[in-house]
Amino acid sequence: MLAFGEGSDAYPDLSPDGKSIAFTRVDRTAERIYVAAGGGGAARLLTESAGAVPKWSPDGKQIAFAANRGYYGGVSVVNADGTNLRRLTTTGGWPVWWPDGSQIGFIVIGANGDQEIQTVTSTGGSPKPLPGIAFSGSNHLFDVSPDGKTIVTTNAIHVSDEIWLLEPAQKR
Repeated sequence: MLAFGEGSDAYPDLSPDGKSIAFTRVDRTAERIYVAAGGGGAARLLTESAGAVPKWSPDGKQIAFAANRGYYGGVSVVNADGTNLRRLTTTGGWPVWWPDGSQIGFIVIGANGDQEIQTVTSTGGSPKPLPGIAFSGSNHLFDVSPDGKTIVTTNAIHVSDEIWLLEPAQKR
């Protein structure tokens, strides 16, 4: 077991090359994104802005993260060295990169109170709902298959009562 030290660390994501881990650390004032070597050691603060649930881009050059562990804070992207921080959305959370790195999916709570998946290009723009997927309620975390054609999620009735493979997860 590797430990990175201080505070409460959670939501790790291993870089594509396996050499670094991005994770959420809770400090005295907020959750923030840190990066550490995969072999352990001192972690470095990635950005001063609040952040949670980091996800490495497929090429390992960027990290997407949410403002918090909720669905309302928005999604940001920063270079892996902590430069070029930019906010992509003002709402949503739990970002997931599409395998080609062209877009990021994230969770929002729609007007009817149910969760929906929206996508935004990795360079920014107007978020769009992912068509053909209707959830009832919330807490449906998701991921995208390596070929970008399938979404995996749960029904969230009993935390992970069923696992669903949904097709197609079309790039727009």
